[in-house]
Parts: sequence; structure tokens; C-alpha cells
Amino acid sequence: YVDEIDGFSIPSAYFDCGIDGKGDLYVGHTSKHQVEKYDGNHEMIESWGEYGSDPEKFCGCCNPTHIAVYPDGKVATTEKGIPRLKVYASNGDLLAYLSPEQLGLSPDPHFLKQLQENSDGSLPCHDGWPGMPLAVSKNLRLAVAIPGTGEIKIYRMDG
Repeated sequence: YVDEIDGFSIPSAYFDCGIDGKGDLYVGHTSKHQVEKYDGNHEMIESWGEYGSDPEKFCGCCNPTHIAVYPDGKVATTEKGIPRLKVYASNGDLLAYLSPEQLGLSPDPHFLKQLQENSDGSLPCHDGWPGMPLAVSKNLRLAVAIPGTGEIKIYRMDG
């Protein structure tokens, strides 16, 4: 490797990052319930996010679990615990939100347990839902992998 940024407090297995079209690095700092933005000199130039259950906030322990960064700096996030998908402007303003029901998932714990129970009966995430990996394509579509269902759902931002 050529360099490093350290000092992150990561209390779970989830620690995601992405790079925008200008080369700025975005990091999901899960213990702080924040997304942090770093420039090419590894200086934090912006951070946003806070703990809470409102759509614009990050709930539970260790969220956001996954992030994907658009070339223009928009950031898509997913969370464990409550399966929800959000897209933020680069400054942290919430632009889009999909609830579990809008993702085609039931928030009922029995549904979640049935989807994710391991062969030994254990759950992969103590919060319930394990998080959803995601990526942005060249044509700016957002691919979201739905654990336990065998689906990848594709979304696009309108407007």
C-alpha cells in the first residue's frame, strides 16, 4: 500500500468507503453514525450524520453499514437492523429514502429471521437485518443486494 488514514473506531465488521469523481474519499464511520469525506491529502473536509430513527439519521448500532458514492458526490447508504436505503447530497441533505416496505421487505422480525437464519439457527447480525451491499453503475443506477432473497434490485434517481 502507499498510505493510510487511521483513527477510526469500528465496533463491528462493517467498514465501507467509496471515492467520488473528484477523488475525494467517503467513509462510513459506523461508531459515529456518520459519513466522513476526506480530500487527497487525507484531511477530513466534511462529515455528516447522527444517531436516530428518523429517515435522515442512522439508527441501531454501527450504521451506515454500506455506502456507494456517485461521481458527483451523492452518497447512497444502507443499514443493518432496519433495512432501509437512502441517498444523500454530498453535504448530507437527504434526497431519497426507501423504507423496508418500499424495498419489498417486511419489518416483521419473524420475516427477517426466516430470511437470514444460518444453518445452525443463528442470525448473522444481532440487530436483525445484516445490511445490504450496494454499488453505483456507469449509467448512475444503484444496485442493491438483498441478503437472504437472492435478489439484486436496481434503482435510479429521478430528477
